[in-house]
This record gives sequence, structure tokens and C-alpha cells, in this order.
Amino acid sequence: MEVDAVYEVDLPLPIHVERAFGRYDSTYTFDHGHLKTRRIVKVKEDKLPAERWQELEAFQKLMNGDLSQSVVLRRTGPTDVEAGAEKLTTDQLSEAGSRALAKGDFETARELLEKATAKDPRHKQAWNNLGRAYASLDFLDEAEKAYKMQIEINPSDDYAYNNLGLLYHRRGQYDQAVSAYKKQIGINPFDKLVYPNLAATYEEMGKWDEAAEAFEKARAVLHDNPFLFARMGNMYLKAGKVDEARRRFERALEMDNSPMTLNEVAYPLAEARVDLDKAQDYSETAVDKMAGMVQESTLSQTAPQYYTLLTSLGSYLDTLGWVFFQKGQVSQAEPYLKAAFQLHRAPLIAEHLARVYAAQNNPNSAFRYYAFASRRPHPEPISSELESYIKERFGDPKSLDGELKEADESFRDDFRLELPGRTLTCPATPVKDLVRVTVELLVDETGAVVGAQAKAGDEPFRSAALQDARQAHFAPLVWPSHGLKTIRAVDFFYTARKTVSASWGFGTEFGVSSLLNRLNIESESPANAGSRVAKARRSDTVSSGLNNPARTRTLEADSHFTLGAELEAKATVESQNAGNAARAKACEGGSSDALAEAAGRDFLAALDQYRLAHELEPANSSYKSAYDRLSRKLKQKSR
Repeated sequence: MEVDAVYEVDLPLPIHVERAFGRYDSTYTFDHGHLKTRRIVKVKEDKLPAERWQELEAFQKLMNGDLSQSVVLRRTGPTDVEAGAEKLTTDQLSEAGSRALAKGDFETARELLEKATAKDPRHKQAWNNLGRAYASLDFLDEAEKAYKMQIEINPSDDYAYNNLGLLYHRRGQYDQAVSAYKKQIGINPFDKLVYPNLAATYEEMGKWDEAAEAFEKARAVLHDNPFLFARMGNMYLKAGKVDEARRRFERALEMDNSPMTLNEVAYPLAEARVDLDKAQDYSETAVDKMAGMVQESTLSQTAPQYYTLLTSLGSYLDTLGWVFFQKGQVSQAEPYLKAAFQLHRAPLIAEHLARVYAAQNNPNSAFRYYAFASRRPHPEPISSELESYIKERFGDPKSLDGELKEADESFRDDFRLELPGRTLTCPATPVKDLVRVTVELLVDETGAVVGAQAKAGDEPFRSAALQDARQAHFAPLVWPSHGLKTIRAVDFFYTARKTVSASWGFGTEFGVSSLLNRLNIESESPANAGSRVAKARRSDTVSSGLNNPARTRTLEADSHFTLGAELEAKATVESQNAGNAARAKACEGGSSDALAEAAGRDFLAALDQYRLAHELEPANSSYKSAYDRLSRKLKQKSR
């Protein structure tokens, strides 16, 4: 394994750097106030013993403290859990498995925890964490057995019944989930997790009064929280207790009038067609506040969590558009929903747009957005009105797989950067490996580029990318009486075959690029260009093999497969968090619906990566197996 990372940092001169790195090679170079620092780590063993991985983690900590840069290490082959595992005690294996769980490395966690339980079948904690690892890998039968084993060892375990309830909820065994949660409450009546989980299960069962009561108890344990009051109000609305709902909504807004809370109140009102004028006022205020928070951002100074703010703005615009739709003002709803979908490509927003176009008797547009919504995990079944409209105009959706797939895939091109009248510029300089240049753009209310700066990439590709980016034009982001300036990032990819392509997304963070950096290989993946999770500040490469077409294909397949695994792991964590609406972070920073939507997007992105890996290397059965497994999982979730 080799990690070869190059960092570029702007620093004032003069500066003197002197640092010893022991066994790790290190070089610094200066160029007019620009510092380039390079680190190379080489591990010659084919298999890495567990104790050597700790050395690499120590190197990672060193890099994290070096000029605020970071490096992410990954294993290029299977984890050698056998090597060194026999030397670890049961407690050490259990602790290592717990750390792997926290990192989202579920396969490693499973192997470590299986060894812990084999060494000590009565270990006080390992079975519970092994159940969590199994559940994260979708081995639900094995997870159930592990949780029950934990309960057999310790009937008063602090976590096992709650986790067992989550598993039953996931299977749709809601009565059993309720029973498990109640046993957890009997063990610990002050458990901060179990009441929101119980409420979510009652919600799935359509037991609105019981769900509201569970949220009331969650509030008592977690103390007053505007998010919980808003959720209670939603349950009372569904139970038909409008006055009770109003009191909870009013209490939520007394405690907090942030855009998030305003939206959490406005959307249930819109869904229930209750107090629509108030809902419009709340959602208009939420939109205006959020738009103001992002409007002043520039290339030199971007608001913290800029992309997250834009995504939230998309959700608030969707609520406002839905209020107008529920009022019967369909033409007024459309521009808000179109702007919402530009910012936040959630299946629910696509369904809302499809219903607008169906109401306007625009069948082709309705079908296109229906395709987007129906081919993604959806928090609730698509409305029967829309299903009937599609069936009447186009036939039974179950027989339209090809047409729906084609309509859905048409959205992919929205994130490709193309210039009117000409192709992107490809410099004559030979390209040995894949070259990537990242350019950040400031786009005004008309869609014109008014500012550009290159953040990563070498000449002459850097200049070519900047020139092309400045000539780009985007669909304007507007809604009635408003236009929004936005910051966008574009990744240009230049290949040895003299081809160039570019994909863009909102914000300064390019999720696919940064994830591929973590894999130490770069590849174009425009299908996922809109998913952004971490800032890309470095360019990583592998030192050999990219000029060999067969080797390149293998590396690309591996990168797609590994990216799929990382996206699936991330989505699994998001999905678990979405099932726990009252976790402190969720209550403070967002709703479970937003987490569920994020999980759905990442699950589908992972599926697409597995598909690409299989298409590149059809002989590798593991790629097809991963695709088939996740396909089954998503179909089960959509039922």
C-alpha cells in the first residue's frame, strides 16, 4: 500500500519549517508564498497486521495536526483480522469492534466482534455491538440472534431491547417493536432514545394518539424541545385533534422561530390543509430568513455549512410551494417547487412537482418527475391521485420500467457542464494519468458567472478550466420576487484519450471528488456530482498502472465498488439516525425526514457505483453480488 498525498496551502512569507517525521518521507517546497507539502507512506507487506494499522493511524493523527491538513488512509486489500487478533484480549477485540462500528467499518466490526464472542461467549457487551454490526450489514436474522444472546446474558442490558425494537421496526414487525421498546422502558424509564423510537413505530402503525403520547414522554425525558413539540403537533393533527396540535405548534414557535422550526410547523399544516394562511406566513418567513443567510456569501467568504443551508432552503421552498398547491393555487406553486428541486433533489419534491404538472394536465413533465420520485426510496407511498393520473395517461407503472428509467436518467445531464456552441477545451499537453481541476464559481441571479477561482489542478489544465468555467451559463435560481446568487464548484476531468468532461454542484464541496480522493484514485462520476459531503483540498494519485487500459479499468471498477461501499455505509448510519428522531444532534440540527432523504440518496448513489463496477468488471462476482444485495434491500425499504 502506498499513500502519496500532495497539499497546497497559502501562507505568508517568510516562513521556516523544520520537522522530523521518523520513518515517513517528507518534503516541502515554496513558490511565492504558496507552500506545497508532500507525504509518502509505503507499506510493503501484502497483509497488514493489526498492530501496524495503529502505526498508520498515528501517522494520520500527525497529518491532521500538520498545518490543519488531513489525510485519510484506506486498506487497498481485505483487512487481515487474523493477523494479531489472537494476541488481543476479548475486551480489546470488543473495543476495536466498537471503534470500527463508530467509523462505519461494519465488516471489520463484525469480524472483530465475532472473534470476541468466540473467545468469551458470555462477554458483557460484545453481543449487542455484534448485533449492530449485523444489522448495518443487513444480516437481520443474525442481528436478532445476537441481541437476544445479549439479553440472555444480561436481561437488564441498557441497549439491547432498544436495538431489538429498531430491528423489528425495520422489518415491519411493529407490534414486536413496541413490545421490545416497552421492555426497554421497564429497564430504564429515562432512556433518551427509546421514546422517540416508540413514537416513530406508532406513527408507522397509524396510531397517532399513541405516537403523540410517546413524544410527550420524550419531551419529559429530553426536556422541552421545539422539534419534539412540532412532532407532537403533527401527530395530533393526524389524530384530528386540531386544537391540541395548534397548542403544540404555538409552543414550538414560542421557544424557537428559526427557519427549521417554522418549516417543521408549516409543512404538517399544509399536509392537513389546516390554517393554510398561517402556514404560508411561516414558510415565507423561513424562506426569506434562509435566503438571507446564504445570499451574502462570496468566493472569499462562504457561510459555514453553505451547501447544507442551500439544501434546507430547498426544503423550505418546497413547503411554500406545497402550501400554494393545497390552497388550489397551482400556477403559484410551480416556481417555488422548481427552485426547491434545483437545490434539493428529494423524491418528495419531485412528487410535488409531478402533481403540479398533473393538475396542469402536462403529462410529459408529470411523468418525468414521477419517474424520479418512484425510482428512489420514498418516506411514504406516492399519492394515489398521481398514481392514477400516470396509469390513465401511460399505462400501469409496473410495466413501464424502461420508460421510467429513461426519464429518470435524463436528470443526470443537469449537472454536466457544457458550453453553448463548442466543446470544452483540452490542452495539447500529454496526460499520463487522469487530471482533475476544481473551479469555484459565483453565479448571479441570472445564471451568469461573475467570479471564478481555481482551487485545485496544475497548468495548463488550470487555465483551460478557468477559461471554460467563466463562459458557462446556468439555469437561474429564482422564485417570485426573488433571485439567488449561488456558489458552485466544477470538477474538470482530462484524460489520456484527450477527452474532457465537467460536472458541477452547489457549494464549494465536491463530495464525489473528495470520496475518490480517499480512495487514492480519481475518476469521473457525473451521476453523483450533486452529492457533496466534504471539502476537497488535495489531489491524490496512484503512482502506476493508469496508462494500462486493462489496469485502468480494474482500478476504476475497484474505485466504483469501494465508493459504493463507503456511500452505503454512510447511508446506513443516516438511516439509523433517521429512525431516532430525538437524538440530540437530530433535534438541534435537522429533522429525521431530512436524514431519511439523505440516506435514500446515498443508498441509490451506492447502488449506481456497484452497477458501474459490475459493468467494468463483469467477471468479478463480488460486484454483482453487492448490486443485487443492495437492490433487494432498497426494494424491501420501498414496500
